[in-house]
Formats: sequence, C-alpha cells, structure tokens
Amino acid sequence: AEALKEENDSLRWQLDAYRNEVELLKQEQGKAHREDDPNKEQQLKLLQQALQGMQQHLLKVQEEYKRKEAELEKIKDDKLQVEKMLENLKEKDSDYPLEKTLNSCPVKSEREALLVGIISTFLHVHPFGASIEYICSYLHRLDNK
Repeated sequence: AEALKEENDSLRWQLDAYRNEVELLKQEQGKAHREDDPNKEQQLKLLQQALQGMQQHLLKVQEEYKRKEAELEKIKDDKLQVEKMLENLKEKDSDYPLEKTLNSCPVKSEREALLVGIISTFLHVHPFGASIEYICSYLHRLDNK
C-alpha cells in the first residue's frame, strides 16, 4: 500500500510538471504572435499525449490502490473475527475443562480400564519404555484371554 501511495504521488508530480510545461508552451505561443513552427506544435502534441497517458496510468494506480486498501480492510476484519472466535473458544474451554475431559475419555469399558492400569504400571516400572511386543507378551502371561 505504501509503495502504491509513493508511486501515486510521483505520478501526480509528473502530471503537474507536464501540465506546467504545456502551460508554458501555450504562453510562449501567445507571446510570439507568429505562425508556430511544426516542431513546437509536434512537441505540444507529444506532451499532451504523454499527459493523457500519465493521467490514465494515475487512474489505474489509484484504482489498484483502492482495491488493495479494501482487501487490506477485509483481511483486518477477518483477523478480528478470528481473534474473537479464538477468545470465545478459550473462554468455553476454561469454563468446561472437567466436562471436556470426561466426554473425551478414550476408555470405553471396565476391561479397557483394567488394561490401561496394567500397562501404565508396567511402563512405570520400565521408565525408559518398552516395545509393543514386550508389553503384549507381559499381558499374555498375566491372562491368556
């Protein structure tokens, strides 16, 4: 956005410079009160064309600047909405931590709870961990079912 602003200002200054130059040429033309030579007339036409080109370019840059500015505003709005949603989620999470842990419990039955307890105890005795095969063989030795 800053680069577009700077380019926009630069183009305005160039446009003003071209306008001043055209105005000076017109004044010189009026003072001379004589037939213009083709070179000056050609220069005037070229400057007018350059001026029109710069005006068109300036309009395009201004449109692009407005579009980018609108896009930036939309992104800022989206960011605010996401931040509000995040705050709401944090509030809900802090209001219901016990309910959340109870509902998300992976243990479904008494047998699974027993297995989790046995495996936890087994791993507690083995602080550096154990392979799946080792744990399974231990469970099979405890209960063949």
